[in-house]
Amino acid sequence: MVSSKIPRRLLLIVSGAALISLAGCGGGAGGATLPPTPLDRILFDTFFGTDSEIFAINGNGTAPLSLTDNDFQDTEPAYNVAGSRVVFVSNRDGNSEIYAMNSDGTNPKRLTNNTFEDDHPVFAPSGAVVFRSTRDGFNSDIFRMNADGSGQTRLTTHPGFDFDPSVAPDGRILFASDRQGSSYQIFRMNADGSAQTPLTNTPANQFSPAASPDGQRIVFTSDRDGQQEIYVMDANGSGQTRLTNTPDGEYDPSFTPDGQRIVFASQKDGNLDLFIISVDGTNTTQLTKTPAFERHPTAR
Repeated sequence: MVSSKIPRRLLLIVSGAALISLAGCGGGAGGATLPPTPLDRILFDTFFGTDSEIFAINGNGTAPLSLTDNDFQDTEPAYNVAGSRVVFVSNRDGNSEIYAMNSDGTNPKRLTNNTFEDDHPVFAPSGAVVFRSTRDGFNSDIFRMNADGSGQTRLTTHPGFDFDPSVAPDGRILFASDRQGSSYQIFRMNADGSAQTPLTNTPANQFSPAASPDGQRIVFTSDRDGQQEIYVMDANGSGQTRLTNTPDGEYDPSFTPDGQRIVFASQKDGNLDLFIISVDGTNTTQLTKTPAFERHPTAR
């Protein structure tokens, strides 16, 4: 375990420094590159061997910072609105539970404690945490709790599989579910779980919805054209548009704070690395390039 972590850390740091030149040397779909955005921070987890740890980098791929360093699976990180706290999933105490820590990795605190799986945590603008859990009859539902772990409340009770929650700026919750049939669609509901409404309706699968900072658009993934690709749509589900078109899978999209870019994970190089793309589908730029698997990026 220790021997695998050392080269992973070194490779990430070295490639992070090298990505200053990578981000400025072209190769994007539109032939131009994105300007550096060092004030944006991107959280992600990197999987190497049997270990997964949480890192942060600048919006141009530089200045990698390790937030966790242990022999367990730390994954699915997300910032709060202020960027001061991070929620994440860890199995450090046995099974997958939700934790919170400062944005520099200090003061980790366990928020959930049960024998089932709790994962996919995200902060709401109010400071509450929305997450998925299998605790009620092994079903997969969306829950909400206070930032300190108190007040854990089940929001969905459908027998379908509900997961991949995210929270829009107005507090409404997006999630994926197979409750309408064999495929997964994007749904939206109010912060209290009411008014659960489908936004997509196709024979294909839709996953990983995330709202833009102004709440006007939603980015998500879909396999409707064969491979899992990045799509955007208006907040009401109209105007669904494909942004990526590669033979490789794209996953876990998230808007940057200015709403002009989307960061995501892709298998373009054989393993999962992080990329960033303009909202019109041009200017794809690679942010990480390591032998590890970089996943679940979120930006602030």
